[in-house]
Amino acid sequence: MGTNAPLPLVPGYRLIRAIGAGGMGSVYEAEKLSTHETFAVKLIREHLGAEKSYLTRFEREIQVLRAIRHPNVVDVYEWSFGDPEQGIRPFVVMKLLEGESVEQMLRRERILAPPMAVGIMLQTLEGLAAAHGQGVLHRDLGPSNIYLEHAPSGKLSVKLLDFGLARAMFGEEAGRAVT
Repeated sequence: MGTNAPLPLVPGYRLIRAIGAGGMGSVYEAEKLSTHETFAVKLIREHLGAEKSYLTRFEREIQVLRAIRHPNVVDVYEWSFGDPEQGIRPFVVMKLLEGESVEQMLRRERILAPPMAVGIMLQTLEGLAAAHGQGVLHRDLGPSNIYLEHAPSGKLSVKLLDFGLARAMFGEEAGRAVT
């Protein structure tokens, strides 16, 4: 992401800065124009927006996140499949999390105190149980997709991110692979 490149267009939002990137897209801090609240906006990479398999993964991620309402899974508020003619890429609007991933924490800390490690793992398992309760396997769970947010009480709150490779455990979707 070049520093001089213009930020993508997202109707109703002003993108402020890039905050992350993955294989499928980029995440930006954004301000909702009507309320001045800040959110995280994930956009599919421009060159992937026309590929049906990536749009299918994006749609699956949105469906999964909307179905799982749990304190340990990131909240999704709205989404769009974009409008290529208007230069608008598919996007999803999520809660803007303040904190760091387990991956970032491990780079800094190297070794976690057992009570902290157990607390993170228990919350991670709670989020996974909620996903499994909806019949969904995450399939990309790792330190970069486990986010640690400081709750107002000072406790760490785990949020599971990036369900783009999620797969149904049961039903007609269970056998279909889109990876």
